[in-house]
Amino acid sequence: MAKLTQGVLLQYAWASFSVITLLVLTVSYIIIFVNVQSNPHSLHHGSVHKERKLSITLLIVTEVSVLTILPMAIHNSLPEAIKQIWHSASADIRLILHVIYFANSIVNPLVYAIRMQEFRKAFVNLVTRRSQADK
Repeated sequence: MAKLTQGVLLQYAWASFSVITLLVLTVSYIIIFVNVQSNPHSLHHGSVHKERKLSITLLIVTEVSVLTILPMAIHNSLPEAIKQIWHSASADIRLILHVIYFANSIVNPLVYAIRMQEFRKAFVNLVTRRSQADK
């Protein structure tokens, strides 16, 4: 058996981390989907409506997370030889994958802000308090 270099071990560790993260997000997505589908569709109670809206928001956030992590997870799972060919064709691929991967941190608060009025109010309060403290 060939001796594994530190770079190869790091690649396997990173690919494993990406796959585990993707699996956790996928399982979360499935649980939220089942939860939303199994809840009664009665909108007579305000709390049921709020819980359903929050569940759908969490579903959207989880789906966006999976979509932003998936390209990097696939890239990290590729053999090094394929990556070398791919990177020689376009040097920007790795940069684009990193931008997509880190965009998850920006997109999640945006989804919450769009979908949840309470989040918007809390965000405005946070910003206005800081701006008042700076004066």
